[in-house]
Amino acid sequence: MPLDLLKQKQDAIATELGRIAARLSEIEADFAKAEANLERALAFAGNCEAAYRAASPTVRRQFNQALFEQLLIDEDYDVQGELAEPFQRLLSDPLRRAAIEHADDELRQAIERALGEREGPRPEKAERPPTELVGAGQPTTSCKVVGWSQEAMVELVGLEPTTSRLPAGRSPN
Repeated sequence: MPLDLLKQKQDAIATELGRIAARLSEIEADFAKAEANLERALAFAGNCEAAYRAASPTVRRQFNQALFEQLLIDEDYDVQGELAEPFQRLLSDPLRRAAIEHADDELRQAIERALGEREGPRPEKAERPPTELVGAGQPTTSCKVVGWSQEAMVELVGLEPTTSRLPAGRSPN
């Protein structure tokens, strides 16, 4: 390969590596911003009521518009709201039940681990020999044995007409 062509290829690779490095720093900066916004949103969601009460009327209205599709207030000032997306999905009953079940499972596992650590190592259980299901052994090939043999389980005569090659006779029809 000529030296000048090699130099051109190296320059092109170096330029491309520079572009990749610049793009990577942009992505890392975007990720840092997104992570910071997520942390602020989670902190806000953790104490949403306090933030709402401390907010000005204009910000409260923005809260309502972001969280609710509509708010219904009756004569007794009872309020019912229809949540907007994504809050409708995030606060739905199926998702809440799934979160509760997940938390219950994690708690149960933590309790089991703590109890296991307190009790110390458990003696290993002696392995029992595997038990075979009835008929799960090797099929027999003799017609004389009644049981799980292929010949005794399925008759050769069925919906299909029999042929002379099979042990059963032909149908008279």
